[in-house]
Amino acid sequence: VQHPEAVRRLVMVSTGYATNGFYDEMRPQQAQVSAAAAPFMKDTPMYKSYVAVAPHPDDFPRLLDTLGAFMRNERDFSADVPKLKMPVMLVYGDSDMYKPEHEIKFFQMLGGGQK
Repeated sequence: VQHPEAVRRLVMVSTGYATNGFYDEMRPQQAQVSAAAAPFMKDTPMYKSYVAVAPHPDDFPRLLDTLGAFMRNERDFSADVPKLKMPVMLVYGDSDMYKPEHEIKFFQMLGGGQK
């Protein structure tokens, strides 16, 4: 969070704090995300949601390039997680791309519900 003073509450959906939290089989799939995948995603919920709200729906391929570049890079924000002072709600699904133990560790780093 670049400006934590501007955030009263934070909801994070299907979000991890480090790349090692993904299931191993997700990493090769993430490496393939790029603008080249855009034509194949026209019938996906992600594409339909994007074009419903995006001011420039034709930028969807650019979004995929940006997401792909982000997902190909290693990252670990574990040192920053405890600095989040606002209430944080973590939301995961039972078929999420993050390992349950990663989700639990994230919850614990936020104070384990004790804030």
